[in-house]
Amino acid sequence: MRTSITLDDTLYAQLRSRAHSAHVSMGDLIQSAVRTALAAPVITPTAPFRLPTLRSGLVQGVSVEAATDLADTQEGADRLSRLANP
Repeated sequence: MRTSITLDDTLYAQLRSRAHSAHVSMGDLIQSAVRTALAAPVITPTAPFRLPTLRSGLVQGVSVEAATDLADTQEGADRLSRLANP
């Protein structure tokens, strides 16, 4: 079957050069390229991977440092009470 295609000048020059160096006609080279493209698996776009957003439990106005200090103080108090009541 004969058909017409439109190629930009750069692609035409690359195709002509490749056909010349491979000692094949441009038609044969185009057929080979189309067969190769059609044999390749179709890649379907997927949704981007997203990590779930979790609530931190922090309250606005309370800094991470203050929360850490409070946890350290509570941990120290727990240790002291275990030492006092073995």
